[in-house]
Amino acid sequence: MKIHILQPTGYNPDGTLFQTKTRWVIGMTLPYLAALVPTHHEVKVTDERLQDIDFNENCDLVAITTFSHASKRAYEIARTYCEKGTKVVMGGWHVSFRPEETLQHCDAVVIGEGEEMFPRVIEDVEKGTLKDRYQADHFHDLKGLPFPKYGTLPLKKYKAKFYPVQTSRGCPFKCDFCEVAELYGSKFRFRPIDEVIEEIKHTGVKSIQFVDDNFAANRKYSKELMEKLIPLRIKWTCLWTVEASRDMEFVKLAKRSGCFHINMGVESISPESLKETNKRQNIVEHYRDEFRVLDKNEVFYSLNFIFGFDNDTKALFDETVSFCVQNKVPMAFFSVLCPRLGTKRWDRLKEEGRLLTEDQSFFRGETCVFKPNNMEPDELEQGVWNTYRNFYSLPSILKRVAFQKRKGYMDILLSNLYFLWAVRRHKSPLDYY
Repeated sequence: MKIHILQPTGYNPDGTLFQTKTRWVIGMTLPYLAALVPTHHEVKVTDERLQDIDFNENCDLVAITTFSHASKRAYEIARTYCEKGTKVVMGGWHVSFRPEETLQHCDAVVIGEGEEMFPRVIEDVEKGTLKDRYQADHFHDLKGLPFPKYGTLPLKKYKAKFYPVQTSRGCPFKCDFCEVAELYGSKFRFRPIDEVIEEIKHTGVKSIQFVDDNFAANRKYSKELMEKLIPLRIKWTCLWTVEASRDMEFVKLAKRSGCFHINMGVESISPESLKETNKRQNIVEHYRDEFRVLDKNEVFYSLNFIFGFDNDTKALFDETVSFCVQNKVPMAFFSVLCPRLGTKRWDRLKEEGRLLTEDQSFFRGETCVFKPNNMEPDELEQGVWNTYRNFYSLPSILKRVAFQKRKGYMDILLSNLYFLWAVRRHKSPLDYY
């Protein structure tokens, strides 16, 4: 069979498709799904953010994976193929939380993880016995996962050649804006370390992005993995929770094993907002010490902030920039609180009648889709943009990152200048990823 795996893009506010000539980060979903296809089938993948879809091409099965913000476009694609008589299966985060809605647009849905279900879908299409719902009755143990087929992607269109590798799934934390635990379970699961190392070797590259939600979820596991990374002489980046940065020994080992960048979701400098969203692992009073450990070990880091919690006021925007400048934060990303499907935040705002729209096209973290507690929706949106402009202003860049004597200094400075260019043109830095 000919199988076409698609990841739709979303829509711009003016109704045009959001497409770019290039993007920074290589995604893992498409090449990983391609690796789940039995080898006797022909497989093609399309990242619609970068590539147009050829609807005239004949195929036996179209598999669409989508996030909620791209679900409108995903449904359109699915209906187009269904009208041609092509079998269409849909999966991904949005589908897992809206299976009944999705089934109105396609032949079958995969709910949750796809390691066992996607090959079964393909087998059933071959046999002519396709069912409408597929869902595993247990979480995968992450053993024996196939290596993603990155050769199926248009690799020349991705600027940063960091190949994504996953070591764990799940999360015991219950942040009310996050759906990870709902989809992947409330306990961490880990891949065998030797299999992770083999996958890294298999990529044949020296730059790796660990795409775990928390690379430091189990420090014993992470330390063993990092020890085995040292002989590979790679450089790597990841996301971990900010409190892991207090562990000097852990950070030193990370640096020695090739870590050059950490992204951390601090979310807010307001203790009340962190308590409200159940981000109990973040303690504002510890931030400064945690940043100093990273600075001392010359580990480049970036922070994620969210604005729009019920305790947030308009004063928090300037206070956050001041905090970042005082602590010489190298880079930061700012977003409007997005109550995504599957989260407790969504459920609560919907129950309170505070959602302004349920059109998922607007749920990208740039548009305010709910009624904030202490400001108007447009004030929240404008506050985030002003925070970007102030953080990536020349005076801020000079105070935070200029004239430093550290390895990788020029990369940090150039990244800041690049984002300065972006926000001056009212372009979200996240759009480039």
